[in-house]
Amino acid sequence: MRIKEKLTANIVHEKLSSPTIEDGVRAFIEEVNMQSGSAGSIDLYTLLKSYLLDKNKRTEINRIVKNMN
Repeated sequence: MRIKEKLTANIVHEKLSSPTIEDGVRAFIEEVNMQSGSAGSIDLYTLLKSYLLDKNKRTEINRIVKNMN
């Protein structure tokens, strides 16, 4: 059994790749029974790649989410 490394916010952008994130999006959309991760105004692929791979975008997205409450 392969033990997966737990990724923290400090290293996530160094350890993840676009194909890995795409695999995660596919697993998520299957789990929540969505038809697609990129349809209409929904683009989870781009959102998660931006969030996980770009620290500046992650900061901006976090600011937006925090202001929603």
